Amino acid sequence: MYPFTEAYLNSKNDDINARWYISFQCWDVQKNQKIRKWDYSVNDFKTVRERKSYAKKRIEAINHLLSQGFHVDSDKIEKSEFITVRDGINSALKSISVSHATLLSYNSVIRLFLGWAEKNNHDNFLINQYPVQCAFVP
Repeated sequence: MYPFTEAYLNSKNDDINARWYISFQCWDVQKNQKIRKWDYSVNDFKTVRERKSYAKKRIEAINHLLSQGFHVDSDKIEKSEFITVRDGINSALKSISVSHATLLSYNSVIRLFLGWAEKNNHDNFLINQYPVQCAFVP
């Protein structure tokens, strides 16, 4: 087991105009010490309530991974360790090159899916732990 410091939310005294973050420390194998990490995804939400709700789920997921031995090893880094379904979809959407009309269509479908996912507590699952099986039909 690697040493770590649990994640916590810095909400800047609930100032919605400030940049909030989730902070934690995990072990870095190459440096042989704990390093601090910051997660700013909480700023994707507009209200204090939304940010705190998201942060609570995100902190639980991060702390679970830390308690399971998550650590940084740049020789074996897995970039998807802390990417949620919501973050992954938003990241993928930013990286595609499509027409404006197609992008509007994608955004509409994604909003529907993320609405469903949030309602069913699926939007903050980590991508590599998402419990849904997919079947593709040709």
